[in-house]
Amino acid sequence: MIPKKLHIRSALIALGMLFLGIPATLAYLLNIYQSELVKQTESELIAQSVMITEIVLQAAQIDVKDTHQNLNDPIKLDCITIDKDHFKRMTKNSSNVALLSQNSAPTTFQTPEARAILPNIDLLRMDPLPALPSQTFRPIAIQHHELALAQRIQPTIENISLALLSGVRVTNSQGIVMATSNPSAIGGFLGGREEFDAAKSGLSISLLRVRNSDSPRPESSSLSRASDTRVFVSKPIIKDGKFCGATVVSRTPKSMDQALYPKRFELFATLAVLILILSGIIWIANRTISRPIQYLSKYAIAASVYKDNTSELSPDFAILELDQLTKSIRKMASSLSDHTKILLNFTRHVGHNLRTPLTSISGATELLMTNGDTLTVDERQKLLQVIATDAKLLDSLLNDLQRYSQLEFLVKQSNQSQMKISDVLLSLERDFTGSKAQLSIAPIQEDQYVGYGPMIIAAIEQIVQNAFRHGGPQCKVAIEVSKYMTSEGQKALILISNNGRPIPENIQTRIFDPFFSTAESKEGRGMGLSIAKKIVELCGGVLELKHSNEASTDFSVSIPSIEIKS
Repeated sequence: MIPKKLHIRSALIALGMLFLGIPATLAYLLNIYQSELVKQTESELIAQSVMITEIVLQAAQIDVKDTHQNLNDPIKLDCITIDKDHFKRMTKNSSNVALLSQNSAPTTFQTPEARAILPNIDLLRMDPLPALPSQTFRPIAIQHHELALAQRIQPTIENISLALLSGVRVTNSQGIVMATSNPSAIGGFLGGREEFDAAKSGLSISLLRVRNSDSPRPESSSLSRASDTRVFVSKPIIKDGKFCGATVVSRTPKSMDQALYPKRFELFATLAVLILILSGIIWIANRTISRPIQYLSKYAIAASVYKDNTSELSPDFAILELDQLTKSIRKMASSLSDHTKILLNFTRHVGHNLRTPLTSISGATELLMTNGDTLTVDERQKLLQVIATDAKLLDSLLNDLQRYSQLEFLVKQSNQSQMKISDVLLSLERDFTGSKAQLSIAPIQEDQYVGYGPMIIAAIEQIVQNAFRHGGPQCKVAIEVSKYMTSEGQKALILISNNGRPIPENIQTRIFDPFFSTAESKEGRGMGLSIAKKIVELCGGVLELKHSNEASTDFSVSIPSIEIKS
């Protein structure tokens, strides 16, 4: 089954739909963008955790004498030795151990001047951890010296949380929450959670959890974030090489619609521009590609059924290559039309030209075979002469047809045969030397080179022979050469004149047609001028009948030439 073919317009529309479908195929890129939103939140939380950790350490270094606290409540932290394997032990049976071990420690970049902690959560390579279960707890009592520290940093943490909209928890070395952005959570216990266990091992980690919230989804324009996940960053509080607690900060990253909502007008405008550009591309492609090809298709179909459409107005296409293709196809169609006409004439005339001598030969042969014994010597001689003459005519006709069919090949072979015009005419003059023909060649003022030398000689020879054959016994032929310039370059103009019988006006338009002849003798086969014209055209020139009257008959041959440089 032959597959259905697409119109160019359909292909362009399909390409346009694919173009419009590009935004829908960018889900992967959108996931990358969502991952970057998470990394942006993670980066903010890392900065906050570092800042809050330093605030806690600075507060714990305040001299008791410089405070208004009771001497029985000193400001200090209980610190313990760092257990580097604690995190591994606590997470060895967890299904997220590999995930956490792979993404637990944010990338650090250290120089003598800087020590950077870079975000490392990648949504394309990790899944969020399950949400924390909702549970009630009883506040755990905090030591008085830790409570004094918590009271000093609590207002700062609450202000930070209000400004940055993140959740903050500061624990002691046992995992009990001392200070937090939510005062009701003071006394809560974070022990056993990945955030605290990593900090107890001296590690800073970032992780992503499924968000556990019963609140309705906020609008895109709300400050509250609508993502289904929440980022947690944990940083250990280390003093004098010992673990004194942990800082855990968390926040929900922006959802995709919240990130794009502020730019919604710009996005819609961009989409509208893309649609306009796509429509313009389709319109331009249709005008410059589809319509020209449709025209060429119709033109080729008309040419294939021998419909003469060469006289139709050729559209001026905007695309240079299509315009050149159109001209080439029109030229090819014209050439095919000419070849078709020649073939039809060949079929018609060859049948006549071959049948007449064949009939004559057949009749003479039959007479010799049936009545040979009763014929006189003179009668047999006349019949043999008829056979010989008609056989010679057939041979000449077949030779002309063979030459005509091989002209293109012969012209291509002589392409590099550059000759002087004077040498061309000298060779022609030698061909007619000793004959009764009267050929005169005017002196050449400025000699020129022409290509296809042997073929040009053959073409001019055909014109001269035709003049002597049809011009009468007193016919004289004269040849003059000049040159002129055109937009295509320098041309050689060869004027061939004879004073013989003029060509009747009613047949002047047919003299270059193959097999057309007015000769009464059998020697006129009607191929001479058609061969000459085809040769000149294949050489890039033009053969024309300028005029024919009682005074003279003039033919002009215009061919490209190259001026001789002395």
